[in-house]
Amino acid sequence: MNALFAEALRSTLARPVSTGICGLVVAAVCLLSFLVMGRTAATEAQITRTFDSAGTRSLVVTDQTGNAAIADSAVAVIGALEGVDNVFGVGPAVTVWNPVTGPVTGQVTSSRPLIGGLPKSAVITSGQAPERPSEAVIGHEHLADLSMDAPSGTVIGEGTSLAIVGTFSAEGPLSELESTVLHIPAEDTTAPVRYLYVEAAKDVDVLALADTVEAAVPAAVPADLDVSVPAAAITLRDTVTGSLGASSRHLMMLILGGGTILVALTMIAAVSARRRDFGRLRALGATRLNILAHVLVQALVAGVTGLVAGGAAGLMLAWMLSGGLPSLRFALGLSGLILYSAILGALPPGILAALRDPVRILRVP
Repeated sequence: MNALFAEALRSTLARPVSTGICGLVVAAVCLLSFLVMGRTAATEAQITRTFDSAGTRSLVVTDQTGNAAIADSAVAVIGALEGVDNVFGVGPAVTVWNPVTGPVTGQVTSSRPLIGGLPKSAVITSGQAPERPSEAVIGHEHLADLSMDAPSGTVIGEGTSLAIVGTFSAEGPLSELESTVLHIPAEDTTAPVRYLYVEAAKDVDVLALADTVEAAVPAAVPADLDVSVPAAAITLRDTVTGSLGASSRHLMMLILGGGTILVALTMIAAVSARRRDFGRLRALGATRLNILAHVLVQALVAGVTGLVAGGAAGLMLAWMLSGGLPSLRFALGLSGLILYSAILGALPPGILAALRDPVRILRVP
């Protein structure tokens, strides 16, 4: 088998013109595929990120009455579920203010204990994240609510004294927390969870995960729990990305189908030019499989060469035009399909060459 491949490879390299023409066809198909499909994939990924930033992967478990008594262990329990990327909780609100100004109107805000740490989607804009008990952060646009110019100082209220150590910003459902002081509970205190924020991992069915989360939350009165899911946004995201994906797949099939036909026509011409060579090989004892291998190896070499050149150019153009690149998984999958189509296009001419009668080919008129 190795000797057969080596002989077919030498025969292919000895005919750079026909191999190069087939490679140019594959490169053109690859360039067009990556340019069109790469841009479509990048656009689809960008749309998905836009919807996800609006909260399509987030769900919120709420203690509606305050009597559900969600245990603080809920963060660990829900975080261990398959499909959960991040989870944290906040407890009941207390009013806090700057001790310098006192609890005057317009200079107070609420503070909630933070269970589980800040979420991944919350970005510290200044200072640092709270790490020790009674350290707190607030939304970067709400420092004025506490008469503060920088994230440093103390707020008090209802037996609470907190040290502001930073500010943060958040998007989607978490943006409503920016006006709230989030603090690490004091030592030896247990804060019931009032709101549980769960973020699903990518490619996870959020609606199905919501049912799992609702059943798994440790609460004294589960009937008082409410799980809110952005069902309308999820439906809209799936509709938009589904339509875009279906359109791109149809276009990809047309491009690959046209490429397969072009490769077949190119290989038919190459096989016709080599018919007497194949006839001599058959007369010298080469099998039909040997002849087929010669044609397929030539298509494989041309396909790999065209794939590398056309793929690199297509990805570069896609990046220049759309500012993004498709995922590695998509690029490898599309490359495999293009190479497969090149070999598939060479298969009929190879079978035709293998089935020809060497006596008729070599007969002198």
